[in-house]
Amino acid sequence: MAMSPEQQQIQELKQQVQTLTDFMMSFESAATVPPTTQETIKRIAGPATLAGLTDVDIPSPSNGQVLKYTTTGVDRWIAATDNTA
Repeated sequence: MAMSPEQQQIQELKQQVQTLTDFMMSFESAATVPPTTQETIKRIAGPATLAGLTDVDIPSPSNGQVLKYTTTGVDRWIAATDNTA
């Protein structure tokens, strides 16, 4: 059975992640990875925090809040009260 385009893309991304992982493991520690390589990996991997994502608006989350998706105004994730507790 042939893979869908989405499945092919996922498979390619998995292979890229494995290649990057193997490359990173070839260094003794993170401190020995050249800065240009670190920046390239960060660019490929994407943001490391929720605040780094463009569709997340959490300027000052507080204890007990959850991420909720809203389509009011601009579609995005926001910090909101958890109404299920």
